Amino acid sequence: MEIIISNLTKKYFKKNKKNIVLDNINVNFKYGKLYMIIGKSGAGKTSLLKCISQITKIDYGNIMIKNIVVNKLNDKELSNFRNNNIGFIFQNYNLLDFLTVEENVILPSLKNKKYCNKSKKRLENLLEYVGLKDKSEYFPTELSGGEQQRVAIARALINDPDIILADEPTGNIDNENKDNIIKLFKKLTQENKCIIVVTHDNEILKYADEIYTLNKGKLDKYDK
Repeated sequence: MEIIISNLTKKYFKKNKKNIVLDNINVNFKYGKLYMIIGKSGAGKTSLLKCISQITKIDYGNIMIKNIVVNKLNDKELSNFRNNNIGFIFQNYNLLDFLTVEENVILPSLKNKKYCNKSKKRLENLLEYVGLKDKSEYFPTELSGGEQQRVAIARALINDPDIILADEPTGNIDNENKDNIIKLFKKLTQENKCIIVVTHDNEILKYADEIYTLNKGKLDKYDK
């Protein structure tokens, strides 16, 4: 299986000026691989992840996942599709401050019948793996930035998605936990997951199966 992206174009307008952030991108991301995307700040890396997940609507082109053109789904269909198939790790965490760590992590599973019954055990395993089992009752405001990032990673994985889209997942994490996260990503590719990571962290590029650069709206293969 693979994510098939055809002619993807995304434009933003500011002060009546058109800015083409993603310019006619054609690429296939295969399951069972860890991809990393690099590029300057503002190059559109986050926009690409958000377009793949359809958090951000595209202006032109198609994104096909599991033989479904996801940009053609209505809001309800898209919400259900994302919940069952895509885990998104946000750079700014997007945690709910009024929920504890374990409540934030388990939240996506509450509307997913497939994983709701299994989620408690999976929650414990994920929190242990990201090193936060002893802080399950803490609130996000009581955590460091790196700890909040690890909560966001656990939350993205709670429904066992086939696709993980990660926006700077190691940016605020210490080296020990960074290694654990990358090892987890590599393990997940062995379970035939497709993982796409946007990063400025050159230290983790060696773990990628394939690297792409995004520059002036164009996505190109990068040879390690």
